[in-house]
Amino acid sequence: VAARSRQAAPCARFLAARPTRFGRTYLLAGGCGQAELGLHTSLPVRAFGIQDAVVHEPDAVYLVPTSSRVMVDGARLRTKRSERPAHPTAAADDLFVAIAQRFSELALGLVVNVAEVTPWQGIEAIARAGGLTMAIAADSAPPSDQVAALIDHYLPYDRLADEVITHVARERIDDPAAAAAKLAEEVDACMPQICDALLRTTGQDFRHYKRSTLVRRTMRRLQVLRAASAGAYVARLAEDPGECERLFKDLLINVTAFFRDPDAFDAMATLAIRPLLEREPPQSLRIWVPGCASGAHARPIGACLW
Repeated sequence: VAARSRQAAPCARFLAARPTRFGRTYLLAGGCGQAELGLHTSLPVRAFGIQDAVVHEPDAVYLVPTSSRVMVDGARLRTKRSERPAHPTAAADDLFVAIAQRFSELALGLVVNVAEVTPWQGIEAIARAGGLTMAIAADSAPPSDQVAALIDHYLPYDRLADEVITHVARERIDDPAAAAAKLAEEVDACMPQICDALLRTTGQDFRHYKRSTLVRRTMRRLQVLRAASAGAYVARLAEDPGECERLFKDLLINVTAFFRDPDAFDAMATLAIRPLLEREPPQSLRIWVPGCASGAHARPIGACLW
């Protein structure tokens, strides 16, 4: 969960809407305080130290400091000091990425208020892993294009709680890995019809797109829609051009941010840019950034040059 300090009340309302003994652990990053949240929820609220390790318990909330990164090691949660400056969004990003890497399609990320803390990098990681992304709709206003593209469920807190319950029920299948493999085979067999539907609606031909990505992203749409089978989803695509557009956007996730991958920018500045600037005699330098769109990739490169 990504929530800032003043979002304790809506966060607690979401927690209160789930069953009393739900058996799940809640990790919360973004600066929501232990005392503030404790005033609004009956669940035990525990705060991590900057460098800490605990065995997590069900039906409990654990707060991740904004200056720490969290790692999931079996039944143990660990935090270590982050290399990045302390910031609510950075902490939530790190948390969501860790959850996506550890739990893949069972990962679930909730943003309490997309206007204040929006960990796009972490949301994208969960989406790419096949997990579920959610945000609490504070009012009846429609979500922005970016929210609509990456957030699976943008709903009031009580309806989001129902979606969480449905999502968690998937874990209770006797052999979830076998069930997922069987569904992947079904989706793969239906892929020619799915690509045909996308071509008719969007004009884009995905027949030569990476097959594993097509299958994984389509399975995610089945999960969001609770489709009974791959065949049922193909029928939905034939009847609903809007779903074709949503699948199209899912296949082409487009998230951008300044210094979006800090390690890559550090390596580029040290291994590529610095040697070019130190050439003797000095030479002019031109940098081409393909597909820069909003400029959020091009401008950090300019900052590295400066």
